[in-house]
Amino acid sequence: MKNFKLKTLLLFLTTAGLTGFFLGTLTLTFPVRWMVNYAEEQGLSNTSQDFYVKLIIGFFVMTTLLMAYLFTKKIIQSTGKGFAVATLTLLIAGASGSLYYWMNPTKFNKAAMSDEFEKSGNVEFYFGSYPDKEMLEDLKNKNFTGVISLLHPAVIPFEPKLIEDEKKLCSKVGIPFISAPMLPWVSDNKKSLDEILKLTDTGKGKYYVHCYLGVDRANLVKNFISKSSSNINIVSTLTNTGRKLDTIAAFERGKIIKLAEKIYLTPFPTDEEYISFILSTDVKTVVSILNPENPDDTLWIHKEEKLLQLYKMNYVNIPFTNNLTAEEVESKLSKIVALQKPMVIHARSDKSPGVAQLVEGYRKRFLETNSAKN
Repeated sequence: MKNFKLKTLLLFLTTAGLTGFFLGTLTLTFPVRWMVNYAEEQGLSNTSQDFYVKLIIGFFVMTTLLMAYLFTKKIIQSTGKGFAVATLTLLIAGASGSLYYWMNPTKFNKAAMSDEFEKSGNVEFYFGSYPDKEMLEDLKNKNFTGVISLLHPAVIPFEPKLIEDEKKLCSKVGIPFISAPMLPWVSDNKKSLDEILKLTDTGKGKYYVHCYLGVDRANLVKNFISKSSSNINIVSTLTNTGRKLDTIAAFERGKIIKLAEKIYLTPFPTDEEYISFILSTDVKTVVSILNPENPDDTLWIHKEEKLLQLYKMNYVNIPFTNNLTAEEVESKLSKIVALQKPMVIHARSDKSPGVAQLVEGYRKRFLETNSAKN
């Protein structure tokens, strides 16, 4: 009996995994993408966008679990092996098709490069998505010096294959391939950033810089180049396609509060949230309200300070606690509003000490400012 239950559980997990991978690919490719595009076109509020996307994801999860349950039930109840083999073969085929889709991006999404670029000294950096053969031949004809890939071999199973495919294509076309692997989160990417920085200072020619879709990592490098090079000469600013804080209602550790235009109060971002919504976007300043006198906060502060120093981001620690006087709150807010924007202010979570005082103090200040103007 115990073995039967274990086999049933393993069968359910297998069918759920295969079904979820296939349906998840369809969900992200079609309804989620359509919903986001529609919301932006119609100017829907962040709350509405977040609600509808969550509704789609919730429907996907429920559908996956229901289908996995039905598949498992039918397989167990079937008298022969034919139905089980046919069902699992069909699910494996669907999952394999999804895997092929993710591992061959240029077959389904046309490779794209911005016409705008950034110039540092004698070097021009263009940014975009994973290139196909046609794009590489075009880069070669336009006398590009090389292609800089930000794909990382640790992002399995997709990126190791894509890296090898691109190396072969670059060799065939006759354009140098340069690997500057960056993880799609904020783990140590220092070696690759140093390589790129070296090119900005001593290199010559035109380089095409890309990640998978030309969004997070490509924008991160664009921002890094803009902030890092001593002889930077911005010929034209690449349109920033990074994800915006206006498009979401919460981070993993709590909700996001928009205090004013280009000023956001968030919980401490996860690594993925950092690269997607801060480092690869137009955010100029990060303000931490964690308390350096609190041992629980100290490690978080030191980690973030080191991280933002690496990525050349403005960082200020202005601690807020629950026992601040009105004068202390006002003094700290005066320092914050004087900083460069767009700005992200964060605590550990949306329930951390000082958050309520900061929000209340900022709104009071805002109301008083408006009253004085009127």
